[in-house]
Amino acid sequence: MGWQAGDCFDVAQLLCSLLIGVGYDAYVVSGYAPKATTLVDQTADIMADLQPPPPKPAAGAPAPKKYAVRPRKVLESSFLKKKEEEKGAAERGAAAAPAEAAEEEDGSQTVEEEELMDELHGKRVHAWVLVLAGKRMLERSLFVEPTTGKCFSLEGSPYFAIESLWNASNYWVNMQVGLYTILP
Repeated sequence: MGWQAGDCFDVAQLLCSLLIGVGYDAYVVSGYAPKATTLVDQTADIMADLQPPPPKPAAGAPAPKKYAVRPRKVLESSFLKKKEEEKGAAERGAAAAPAEAAEEEDGSQTVEEEELMDELHGKRVHAWVLVLAGKRMLERSLFVEPTTGKCFSLEGSPYFAIESLWNASNYWVNMQVGLYTILP
C-alpha cells in the first residue's frame, strides 16, 4: 500500500475513473500491445520541442537589467560532436559501404525488426483507456496510454487487438476469432 504504484491495469482503471468523474465517456480496454508499450520503453520516441526558442533581442534594445533572467547557455554534447566527426571521416573514406550493410555488420536492428523478432509479439497483455467522442466537446474518439499519457487516434494506435473493455456499469468481451481482428 505504501508503494503508490501499480501495473497498467491499475493505472488504466484510475485514469478511467477520473475521466468518468469529470464527464467523459471512458472505458478501460484490455488487449494486446507491443513490447515497448508494455514495458513503457520510450527510448525510440522522439521528444517534441516543448517551447519555441526565445526571440533574439533587437540591435537597439536596452541592456538587460541587473536582476533579469539571463538567457540559457547553449549546451553542446562533446560525444555527439565526436560521433559527427567520425561519421564524416567514414563518409570520406575510400571504401564507403551502404548504410544497410553497416547496420547488419553492427548487429543493430530497427525497432520494427526487434518487435517482429520478439517471441511474444502480439501476446503481451496490456490495458489502456478508450475515450469516446460526444461528451465534453470531444470531437473524435481516442485511446489514451495511461502509463505515459500519450493519446492515439483509433486508426493510428500501436495496439494489436482488444480482448475486452469495461466501465463502471458494463463489461464487454470481444467474441471474434483471431488475434488481429479488431485493430489494424
